[in-house]
Amino acid sequence: MKKFIMVFLVPLLASCIGPGDKGIINEPAHATFRDNQLCVMVPIQDPIYLSTIQFAGSDDSAFRKVLPPYSVMVQKGDCLPNFDFKFNENVNYTLYYSLIEVGTQNIKYYSVGFSLTGQHVLLSPGAK
Repeated sequence: MKKFIMVFLVPLLASCIGPGDKGIINEPAHATFRDNQLCVMVPIQDPIYLSTIQFAGSDDSAFRKVLPPYSVMVQKGDCLPNFDFKFNENVNYTLYYSLIEVGTQNIKYYSVGFSLTGQHVLLSPGAK
């Protein structure tokens, strides 16, 4: 009985999980090379504001930036900024972006996983 309480009831009471709780849903971003630079794009139709950025590499490299509200606008087809982060070959990276829709408080989360070999981006399984 104690195991039941610990495994199922405690998370429900702590509001960690529950019926109908979607959590954070990451939408796929896409990584490629454009003009000899890494270009990460998100599938948007309307302009959107960049809110936060997180990069993590299998070599323990990391980067995180929280931007001032409504300071960096992204248009359809734009490459998302990487703030001069140095991406190295043969390192697995995961990039996370959160963006705020213009005129709303709706936040969308995007992610992409990849590694670089020369001027080629090798997307991680499941990445778009």
